[in-house]
Amino acid sequence: KGVMGLNTIKITVKEEDGNEFSDEYNITFDASPPLLYLGELPDMTKKTSVLVNGTVGENCTVSFYVDKTLAGTMQSDNLTFSYTVSFPAQNETNLTVVATDLAGNNATYSKKIIVDSIPPTIKVTTDFNEKFHYGVVKVKGETEPDARVIIFNLGTMSLPAFTENDMSYNYGFKYNFSVKLEMSVVGGLIEGYNKDIQADSSGKFSTNIGLLNGSNNILIIAIDKASNYAYVLES
Repeated sequence: KGVMGLNTIKITVKEEDGNEFSDEYNITFDASPPLLYLGELPDMTKKTSVLVNGTVGENCTVSFYVDKTLAGTMQSDNLTFSYTVSFPAQNETNLTVVATDLAGNNATYSKKIIVDSIPPTIKVTTDFNEKFHYGVVKVKGETEPDARVIIFNLGTMSLPAFTENDMSYNYGFKYNFSVKLEMSVVGGLIEGYNKDIQADSSGKFSTNIGLLNGSNNILIIAIDKASNYAYVLES
């Protein structure tokens, strides 16, 4: 019976005439799974592929499975690996990563990832046809549960140009634009002209936004956890 680590096995053969022959073999006994660390993976994504990065404690064969079907295999390089795994569209997928060392020991990591490429809807329940006299409006509405909701009072500005690259659930709205406000009401000072909030578990949201004298263009952006987005502009 061997012990963990390096084992020396000596084999001796003795013939009837008394001659002996022997040989020694060095064998490393390894029954421990390799260390396996994965980089950050999303819970939800709008893309049908994910880049899987990670490290191992020793060079391994790394295999990637999507719902128990082998999606690809690679050898780690300097204890690191990076592989793009493709998923079915609009589906809940189980991603499994298996690292196998030279002794055949396995380390396994599994994660459920939801692919969602459908933008959220926005239903605004505030009646913007009313006249507001207090410099503040409560913006209320409904969207996807737990979506991030970002609201801007653009004043008299029209809708700025932006693309999906400007949107991320984790980082919000990255587009920077300048709004020149001639502030003559107290509402903007108290409530501010933009808000970054989160819809509740039923999708409802509500917040106060400062108003300017005259026209106010209110931009409402909803970004779901897969970073799909939608927007409406209310005046």
